Amino acid sequence: MRDPWLTSRHHNAAMRHLARAGLFTALLLGATALPPSAASWAARPTSSPGALAHRLLALAPLPPGARPCGARGGEMAKAPGELVGIAPVTDADRCVTATSGPALVQAYLRGHLAKGATLSSIGSGSGRGAVQFFVSEALSIDNPHVYLAHLVYTARTAARDTTVLRVDAQVVWVPLRPAGARLSSSGHATLTGYRQLSLAAAPRGPVREAIGQAALAHLAALANSLTEGPSHLECMEDTILYRLQVRTHHRTEQLVGHQCGAEVALSINGRLLAPLSDRHCALLQAVQQLLPSAARASRQASAGCASR
Repeated sequence: MRDPWLTSRHHNAAMRHLARAGLFTALLLGATALPPSAASWAARPTSSPGALAHRLLALAPLPPGARPCGARGGEMAKAPGELVGIAPVTDADRCVTATSGPALVQAYLRGHLAKGATLSSIGSGSGRGAVQFFVSEALSIDNPHVYLAHLVYTARTAARDTTVLRVDAQVVWVPLRPAGARLSSSGHATLTGYRQLSLAAAPRGPVREAIGQAALAHLAALANSLTEGPSHLECMEDTILYRLQVRTHHRTEQLVGHQCGAEVALSINGRLLAPLSDRHCALLQAVQQLLPSAARASRQASAGCASR
């Protein structure tokens, strides 16, 4: 089963990367919420992305008898791990050699997932061999800095019944939101949805609706609970799903929901703040319940919500 957020954001880009590298098989694994006792690294706080990445790497499952690559790893050991379309990424990696062919290595990895991980996606290509998977556990650690964390396995046949396996542990670490970067819970609020949405042009047919104080307070609570997203988020397609404008005695605020990565942009008095992440779409769904039926495109939109 694919994590829809991972799939829509990274799957196609990852496949293009594999094709450029001349790899033949890709196995992607995504993880949802991890119970506190499921893995030892989740129970211990981490103060930096590097510390978390190295902890994930140390706990990554490996086939029995796997040994450090040495010279046999060749370009595989040197190639940097890559997560296309998102930044910044902290990466820790290692290279090992397994005394099995890629099919057996893939079967072992599928049968020995990291604790808390679930199968997300499988893809394949042609040419020299590779096995790659992601483990996304961004919300499984009690750390508001962690936007995304995963493991990436990339395998290539080195000789008969010998597979070179590169393991990358990658973490996307985000800063905490400043105290003043909050949406007001009271004021004059106008919510805008759209009759038509296009991934290649601006939305059309705006439908505006004044919302009451209780509804605004609910939206503000959801918006203010969001964590910051990555500083760079690249999507092949994007559109604006809705706008919320709030006027108070002291300032004007605007909240804009995007299709790309379920990103939410907050601006205060015209100053755009760091992007926020609504990856579980709680804010989008609350907005949709308040929009009039005429704003049919916005009401039916989905930003590729991740499962909890």
